Amino acid sequence: MVALWWFLACDSRIRVVPEDGQVILYTDGLTGAGAFHSGDPIAAGSVFCLEDDDGDTGFECPQPDPGRCLSLGAVGQTVLQLGADGCDFEPDRVVFEVVDPNELEPRSMFPIETFIDEAQDSEDGYRLVTPVPMALTPPAGEALHVSRSGEFPVAFELRHPDFEEPVTVTRGDWHPEASGATAIETDTLAGRFRPTEEGGELSLEGLHAADWEVVEVADVRLHVAVAESAADFLAPGLAYLEARDGQDRLVKGVPVSWSLALSSGLEIAASTDDGQVATLSGLCADLSTSERTVQVIVRAEADGLRRSERVPILLPARPEGWEDIEESCPSRLARTCGCSARPPGLAGVLGLLLGASVVLRRRRRGPGCAFADERVEGEASEQGTG
Repeated sequence: MVALWWFLACDSRIRVVPEDGQVILYTDGLTGAGAFHSGDPIAAGSVFCLEDDDGDTGFECPQPDPGRCLSLGAVGQTVLQLGADGCDFEPDRVVFEVVDPNELEPRSMFPIETFIDEAQDSEDGYRLVTPVPMALTPPAGEALHVSRSGEFPVAFELRHPDFEEPVTVTRGDWHPEASGATAIETDTLAGRFRPTEEGGELSLEGLHAADWEVVEVADVRLHVAVAESAADFLAPGLAYLEARDGQDRLVKGVPVSWSLALSSGLEIAASTDDGQVATLSGLCADLSTSERTVQVIVRAEADGLRRSERVPILLPARPEGWEDIEESCPSRLARTCGCSARPPGLAGVLGLLLGASVVLRRRRRGPGCAFADERVEGEASEQGTG
């Protein structure tokens, strides 16, 4: 069971969805979407290898080519035929709309958008205990506003004017660079930077991606979502500390100290990609003989401003063999794989359950919001400052 959970926390493969869904394929060579659907755009020059749902690159069926790898060169439509004699599914295919990478336009993303309306991979979804603004990505042309005291995360989508969906590219390409800031870490379409000046510019492969400027934090607001099902106790809650400056503009890169009270064995950890986002973990929760609801207080502190929220967390009944799992606590999983609790666009528990990451963003979003805007009855949020 521990090995299975390691896979859940660390696997970052992209699902490739053929037209009729006859077979499940994956690739770890692409980035830009939580799932690639037939007919989606992909940049020319993208190279990736396919594998089946067991991670086997040597499976008999389908047989795209002997090496199971594809290299998309010419702009236009490329079709991958799936299914042949001996396959246990009807013939299917994946259509790649190959686009010119020189025509792509970077668009900055705010990772917490995933927090709001893309958490749909849990059994019953999540609901907001505290409301979140519905628009958290800066308007086009507006600079990103960052804190001088931390490391600000950046994330981008690549868009093509002829397609509604973001463009998928080969993982390893399109690393962001910043003027006026030091790169702490960069990955495909994402990175973290520490300001060295009062402002600067972000670019991707020479393309202007965004401007940024340093501002001071004037207010913070805590938002929490909780899972509707006890089956999601491995990541039963998500938290986001929204920071604003004196002009009510969003501020990124604010260092946050996260903690829990009345934790019942639950833990909270900041994302390694964006410290303003955190996830609860129930790996070491104190489970009883029956399903129950516990009240947990989520606490966050940033720039001397403190916020807390009391939230209900559903815990399942103690499963058979739980004693063996308890021996691995506390949080052996997180320290082992090094990617637990990462947000929408990279790997991690949160990325798995949300179906997205800072970079990897679910497409074909369903109508409406996956959460209900409601507070816990009878529990008022503490909004005290330092």
